[in-house]
Amino acid sequence: MSELIPFLDIHGEERRCGLLPPPEGLVSAFPDVEADPEMHVLDDSDIRRIAQGWTDEPGLGEWRILDQKSHGSCAGFGCAGATMTLRRRMGITDNLKLSGAWLYSLANDNEDRGAPLEWVLRAAVNNGIATEKTVPWNIIYQRDMPASAKAEAAKRKPLKWRRVTTKQQYRSCLAQNFPVVVALHAGAKFQRQDANGISGVDNGGGNHCVYTDAIRMINGMECYRVVNSWNTRFGNKGTTWVTWASFEQCFGRHQFYTCTALEEEGI
Repeated sequence: MSELIPFLDIHGEERRCGLLPPPEGLVSAFPDVEADPEMHVLDDSDIRRIAQGWTDEPGLGEWRILDQKSHGSCAGFGCAGATMTLRRRMGITDNLKLSGAWLYSLANDNEDRGAPLEWVLRAAVNNGIATEKTVPWNIIYQRDMPASAKAEAAKRKPLKWRRVTTKQQYRSCLAQNFPVVVALHAGAKFQRQDANGISGVDNGGGNHCVYTDAIRMINGMECYRVVNSWNTRFGNKGTTWVTWASFEQCFGRHQFYTCTALEEEGI
């Protein structure tokens, strides 16, 4: 793995984009969305109806915005954030912040050089997710983990990850309130929004992992809400809207995933 190149975001904070493509020939541990009888691929008319009727959900506020700071840990933070939103949609209202750094530590081979999303999701299924309070953003190596982290993480495991392999699957997942962890290319255009609150498109094959959690129509354009992990100064209090053009150049080179079930102690 090569060194990650640091850069300053538009607010002057140092960032690294650490999403790596899956290894060549990878056989995913996770089935396709359409192999799951509980998942439904909707038709265009149903998706458009849901997108046109979108309203923001109470409870999905600034509490769920994470900050990976200067590490290349975006895949871990995207997975942790998507799990937080899934918990909330399951009716768990404790606003618990989960640790993207914990997941990254399980997938980075003790080097801050990024990680493929598949490795992070396997780590989440096998080990669970610790809280941000126990494993903050700057503890990214297993050798530095608090003694309590492993047992705490095992209390909550996002179990049912599914590969999203078509645009129709992707749109259907969002229309049914399943967050989708995705790849996009994060540059200067991604960081700036137009008058409609839509981010621009940077050229590239995908260097950054985020998750998306909503679909809506904005001035006739179908858009998807990105929840980033660069704190609430990014975009609109940590989120932005994008069109499919932000994903088109990454889709296929990177794998997208959704999660539909969570096993949690005491729930």
